[in-house]
Amino acid sequence: MENWYKVIVHRCHGSNHKKRIESTAYIFANDTQEVLNRYHTMPGVRRNIGRSAPMPNISLLSEEEARSLEKLINEKGKNSLGRAKKTWYYEKLGL
Repeated sequence: MENWYKVIVHRCHGSNHKKRIESTAYIFANDTQEVLNRYHTMPGVRRNIGRSAPMPNISLLSEEEARSLEKLINEKGKNSLGRAKKTWYYEKLGL
């Protein structure tokens, strides 16, 4: 069964990857493996999980948190809920 997951995304900028930023993203998936698969397709994230890039922190949202998130996505209007479920949703960026 698909659910929303909160993911702390380790983003990087530039070719040397020295500037790292943590962002909160939400991914709608069946399980954590699917979340990780989608994480690896997100632009600007550290894909080489290991010493230089920690494992992303993934947590399942409660039903109430998921409803609040979906309401927020619909209110922001930058992305449709359907698109957010197929890709991902960044908390403050509305991407």
